[in-house]
Amino acid sequence: MVSDGTFYYTGGGYDGTNVHGDLFKYDPVANTYTPLASAPDQFFLSQAVYYAANNKIYSIAGFGLGGQTTTTRIYDIAGNSWTTGTAIPEPNGLSDAGTGLDSGKIYIGCGFNGSGASNTLHIYDIATDSWTTGANAPTAVYLPGAGAISGKFYVVSGNNGSTEVPDVQIYDIATDTWSAGAPIPTPVTGPGSAVFNGKLYIFGGAAPFPTTTTITQIYDPATDSWSTGPNMVVARLWFYGGALDPSSILAPGGDNSPGIPINDDEILAGGGCGGTPTPTPTITPTPTCPPGGAPGVAGPWTLGNPYPSTVVRYGFAQTATHFYVFGGVDNGNRVNNVNRMDIATGIWQSRAPMPFTSEAPTCALDASSGIVYCAEGDTGTGFAAYDTAADTWTPLANTPNSTDDYGCASGAFNGKVFLVGGTTGFINAVWVYDIAANTWSAGTSAPDGFLLAGYQQVGQFLYLAGGWTGGAPTGLTTTRRLDMSSAPGTWEDGPTLPMGRSDFGLAYDAGTNTLYAMGGDTQGGSFFDSTNEVDEVSLAGWPGGTWTTSPPDLPLPVRQANQAGFYGAGDIWSVGGIDGTTFQFLSEVDHRNNGGGCPTPTPTATATATATATATATATATATATATATATPTPTVTVTPTATPIRPTPTPRPRPTPWPRPTP
Repeated sequence: MVSDGTFYYTGGGYDGTNVHGDLFKYDPVANTYTPLASAPDQFFLSQAVYYAANNKIYSIAGFGLGGQTTTTRIYDIAGNSWTTGTAIPEPNGLSDAGTGLDSGKIYIGCGFNGSGASNTLHIYDIATDSWTTGANAPTAVYLPGAGAISGKFYVVSGNNGSTEVPDVQIYDIATDTWSAGAPIPTPVTGPGSAVFNGKLYIFGGAAPFPTTTTITQIYDPATDSWSTGPNMVVARLWFYGGALDPSSILAPGGDNSPGIPINDDEILAGGGCGGTPTPTPTITPTPTCPPGGAPGVAGPWTLGNPYPSTVVRYGFAQTATHFYVFGGVDNGNRVNNVNRMDIATGIWQSRAPMPFTSEAPTCALDASSGIVYCAEGDTGTGFAAYDTAADTWTPLANTPNSTDDYGCASGAFNGKVFLVGGTTGFINAVWVYDIAANTWSAGTSAPDGFLLAGYQQVGQFLYLAGGWTGGAPTGLTTTRRLDMSSAPGTWEDGPTLPMGRSDFGLAYDAGTNTLYAMGGDTQGGSFFDSTNEVDEVSLAGWPGGTWTTSPPDLPLPVRQANQAGFYGAGDIWSVGGIDGTTFQFLSEVDHRNNGGGCPTPTPTATATATATATATATATATATATATATATPTPTVTVTPTATPIRPTPTPRPRPTPWPRPTP
């Protein structure tokens, strides 16, 4: 049982007679199950993890037809196919273990090894497909609850072979040492567990075995303390849970009592909305209330943890678990810093620096591999790949632009990266990078040349709004999208953007199916007519629709060059920027709920969910990098095959501070 942030996936299992290898995808919005490719073997009692960097699910060991197994099962979501990795090094196999994922490694703690409870910690490195062991856990148990949070792996309660234990065993990944946490109030055997909004939820189980329970116990690692949550509807054990963080936890199946399997599904709705799950005759996909206010009403802006420095005109990308900010300008100086924010905790963490130091780089995530592809920005045409799992950079073939990649837009889909417009020449060129071949080819040119448009990728589409054109500082009033499903790509115009915005963040909220333009430079006659206005357009009627104001506005001061339009935890996010009236650089991080509920509308809990085999496609917002530039005007711009110069001799490009730049 696991979630990729949009759907839940549940596989394997035991129905009282047969062991299964089936895999199903559950859509919580449509309330439908879709059958997927079956696993290479039959198994149960194997807790799975989802690795966003390569969009794959890992299910390791468990019980099979002949006892414990050693199989490492790997499911590729994009390809709907299974492979196997290196088997876990347990001579008699392993089942009933606790599992967690942290920084590209899977931690398998304790479990049943064929003869009794184990205290071994196995560590699987996804990148190298290899196993190592960590320090043994202090207490040998099987059927615990488990999860990884912020660099620590938690093995909670479980059974030592004779009784339930209250132990909270905490493994520090950095130091390879174990410590004890506050004991669980009610020890349980075989509960469901899930990491949810930075806490570890332990629900159901047997207390004591074989008496099943409905209790929900919540461990907060920040305070080393326990609290209680809403009771489950149906008591059960021998099952797993998965979190669609921060909106809901799904708990499918299990045994109502040992030897009596059930197919009931229950959902605990979360996301700060509160409430207790209530059994209903059928699951009804009713959106939970947004943290900021009533459904359909945007909530207030909330301050998040500030970015580690001031930052403007940076590249950005987003995975299911983290926001990434690449390079940009800090207080007037170009930087190559990379930082990421954990969406669950809001904490920023430093990562490996970019191989180039530039203003307005652009970056795009290839969701199938977890690789981010970045073009250099105002200082050149370098191009490199960042591995989010390994935290490493690889140089690639330079972009075909003649001088720089300043203020381009970019997106990645189906094995290709699309680099659009930008540069000091305000060009309309589109270049297509073939990831497998490490080569560039010409794409379909954009209808207009531009620089520093707001842009956002939603599924196969790269949306562009506004941006400075050859007559800068006049902004374009267009909204259009590039279909990246196949090269060279096709363009389609959408609603007019009367605000004519440039140099701003464009966010997509999956809950409202709406684009939001946050801040930026308005049509005031200079490059720094900053605003804090927020505007929106629904994609439901594309190419129709109307841009309208979307209160509440960003907090003061006014700002632009806040490139990232992130979406996470049900909110849109703005990072950094500059106040064009004072040239104050900002490190501020703000987020707002738009009244569309949690990231995915979540049904209330029910004791009788009926699976159907209908698939429902849901657009997933993938944040791609956008930027704004600084450089002196160039007398001519030489453009390669499809790059049409819009203005051979551009006016001076916008800069985040007046030229010359003041000393911070």
